[in-house]
Amino acid sequence: MFIVFANISGFEPSLTAFLLQHSNPALCIRQLKSMGLQGTHWGELELDDAWVPANHRIGGEGQGFTIFSNHFSFWRCAMAAAALGGAASAMDRAKDRLRNRQAF
Repeated sequence: MFIVFANISGFEPSLTAFLLQHSNPALCIRQLKSMGLQGTHWGELELDDAWVPANHRIGGEGQGFTIFSNHFSFWRCAMAAAALGGAASAMDRAKDRLRNRQAF
């Protein structure tokens, strides 16, 4: 399942959140190669005339931005922790390399 944030046609411009099934025939998934952050998947979703049932809506119409903001409050902390962990690992590997390398 994917969480998709979209504007609803005919509704005042405001985001609404939906669950979209991976198997939806209107969904095209493209993987993007990322530099760094191995193990993290990057990609894009292309929707072509997708129909999503109303019971797949998360929250009410127009509440998507609030849901998105609340999610990213936690996501930012997780990304900061991942960056700090990656930096600590890089420093450890660099120290190991400097201690064990043969120069000249």
